[in-house]
Amino acid sequence: MSIPHSFHVTAFYGGFESSNIFLVENGPHAFLVDAGMAETAAAAAEDMRKNDFPAPEAIILTHRHIDHVAGVPVIKRIFGEIPILAERSGARALNYGDKISTGAALFGIPLPSMSVKELQIEDSSLYPFLEGFEILRTPGHSEDSIVLFHRKSGFLFSGDTVFANGGVGRWDLPTGSLSELVKSIEFLRTLDVKALYPGHGPSVESGVLCCITPF
Repeated sequence: MSIPHSFHVTAFYGGFESSNIFLVENGPHAFLVDAGMAETAAAAAEDMRKNDFPAPEAIILTHRHIDHVAGVPVIKRIFGEIPILAERSGARALNYGDKISTGAALFGIPLPSMSVKELQIEDSSLYPFLEGFEILRTPGHSEDSIVLFHRKSGFLFSGDTVFANGGVGRWDLPTGSLSELVKSIEFLRTLDVKALYPGHGPSVESGVLCCITPF
């Protein structure tokens, strides 16, 4: 696989209860994809600090669910007031402290107070750290689900829309939609994806198309 020399991904895997966290080094910039649960975020932040990784300039949330956002305060305590960015409806839900649509109430997990900025999806050029990336809407698992696609490398950060084992995100939580999820997966199959970095489970760097399966 031909990968730009200045482009690197470090994965911090969260297991079943926490989302994965990805540190993306993109040229002179670095950012995080998702924040996981507090324990995963703390371990990731300590690893980054101990091994002299570049400090992230922002956290991009693939969607609002508690297992992807609970670690935000932990990361901000260590790296400072970096911006937290999410799709409009997800940002509003998190800013309002919506415990229902974030799944916090369902899973009995406190939703931390946070200030989330609306991600300008149609113009990723506003964010220097996202150079080369496209922000794509993939509703279905939740209405605010997005993926990040680096077209030059073929790297896809898929959140909970699709996983490396061919599975897909559940659609029975608030704001989920099976019909929208099917459309999103069909759309992802049109992309030239060479490496898949999902919200849960392992990443995969070969045979990716077979992982993005239709229903």
